[in-house]
Amino acid sequence: MGIADKVLGAQGEELLWSFPLAPGGVASAEGSRALASFPGAQLQVEAEGAELFVESGWLSPSYGVRVPTQVLRARRIAESDEDTTRFTLRARPGPQARAPRA
Repeated sequence: MGIADKVLGAQGEELLWSFPLAPGGVASAEGSRALASFPGAQLQVEAEGAELFVESGWLSPSYGVRVPTQVLRARRIAESDEDTTRFTLRARPGPQARAPRA
């Protein structure tokens, strides 16, 4: 899946995107690429011209509930007053979760 995010009037400003990940996943990032692994699936993310990094964060599945999770973030400086950042997300099957041993 592709995402093209266009920002107007922000030349020279820092741009920041946040992608909260499902609890239980493990993510890593290097440069403009990231990989998030979950039981049964993996998500690859590429950000054209942006730096990807992973931070601890929270997800709220319902009102008044906070669940700790990892957040994939992207950062870059807008190069013009009409700046477009492109993200590519690829999901693929991953290792299946194992049932607990009795």
